[in-house]
Amino acid sequence: MPRWAQPEDMPAVRNLWQARFGDSDAFADYFFQQRAHPQTTVVYTEEGCISSALQVPPVTVRIRGRAVQGSMLCGVSTAKEFEGRGHMRACLQFAMCSLADAGCALIVQKPVDFQIYKRFSFAPVSDTQQFSLPPASCSATSMILTPIQTKHLPQIQALYSQFCQPYSTCLVRTIQDFWIKLADFSCDGGTGWILHDIDGKFISYAFCETENGYLHLREGAWQDAAAMQQLFTALRSYAGQYGLGFSGRIPPDQTVAFPAALIPFGAAAVGNTASLLHAVFNDPGFCIQVTQNVAESNNGIFDLTGRRVNRKPDFILDAGQLIQLVCGYRNLYALRAQGALILDAGSAEAFDRRWPEQPCFTWDEY
Repeated sequence: MPRWAQPEDMPAVRNLWQARFGDSDAFADYFFQQRAHPQTTVVYTEEGCISSALQVPPVTVRIRGRAVQGSMLCGVSTAKEFEGRGHMRACLQFAMCSLADAGCALIVQKPVDFQIYKRFSFAPVSDTQQFSLPPASCSATSMILTPIQTKHLPQIQALYSQFCQPYSTCLVRTIQDFWIKLADFSCDGGTGWILHDIDGKFISYAFCETENGYLHLREGAWQDAAAMQQLFTALRSYAGQYGLGFSGRIPPDQTVAFPAALIPFGAAAVGNTASLLHAVFNDPGFCIQVTQNVAESNNGIFDLTGRRVNRKPDFILDAGQLIQLVCGYRNLYALRAQGALILDAGSAEAFDRRWPEQPCFTWDEY
C-alpha cells in the first residue's frame, strides 16, 4: 500500500533510487541529506519491502509574477521485479490527493516522457531552446571563468532573481537554495563558474557538466544579451581546449546565432484548485468549471478567487488545460483547440486580455 515514508525506510529508498537512476554515491549522499526526507517521500510496500518510491519536496514557483507554494515531483522509481503491478500509479494518486488535501497549489516536474504523466493531468508548462554544438577552436577571449565559491552566492541569487523576472514557472530561490544547488553540482564532478567583464563586473554564472563528449550547460543566468554571448564564448573556448562540444538549453525568447530546437521542457499539475486560483488570480470576475480524475476535491465550479460557486461557468477545462492557462503557457483560445469549452465568448476575450500568455521557462531539476 502507498504511504508516507518513515525514517527507517530511507536507506531502502536510496538503494532503489541508485538502482534505477545509476547515480553515484556522492550524489546520493547529497540528495538524501539535503533534499529527500521521510515527510516528503511516498513509498509502496509489498512482500515486506519497498517496491516503489517518489519524492515531493516543497518548492516556491513564480507564476505570472506571483510566488506560489507547490511541490516538485522527482525520483519516481519502481524496482524491476515489481513493475507492471500499478504500484507507481498508486503512489502518484496517493501523493497528489495528499497534496491536494494539504492545500498545495501545484506540482512541477521534468518528465522524460510527457505521455506517461498525462493521465495524472500533468501538462507541459515551459519551453526551452536546446542546442548542441560540435567541438570548435574558438578565438581567445579576455573573459575569465572563475570557479563559484560560497562567497559568490548572494550575487548569483540576485542575478538569478533578475534573470527570472520575465518568465512564468521559474522556481524562487533563496541563498540557501543556491548553497544546495552548488552542492548538487560539486558533489558529482560538475563545475560552476562566474564571469566578469573586462572591468571586473559580475555579469553571469553557469553550472556545467561534462557528458557524452560535451560541456553541457545545466543552468546559467546573465544580465543581458551581450553577457550571454560573452559567457557562451568563454564556455565554448574552454570546451574546445579539451576537444569537447558545447551543449545546453536557454529560455525560449533568447536570440542565438546558432541552431537551437524549441521543445517543451517542464510539466505541472494542479495540486489544489482553490489554492492555485487564489494564489495566481484572486479575481472574482470569471467563473471556471474544472475536471480532474485524480483528486475529487479539485473538481467543481470556482470563481478565480478559488471559491466554489453555484452558477453557470464561463469556461470548462480539464485540469491539464487549467494548469497551462494558470501558468500563462496557453490562453483560452489556444486551449479551445485542445478541447476546452468556452461558454461565454465575451468573458473569454476579456480573460485573455487581462491574463495574456507569458514566456514560460525553468532551469530546475531538483
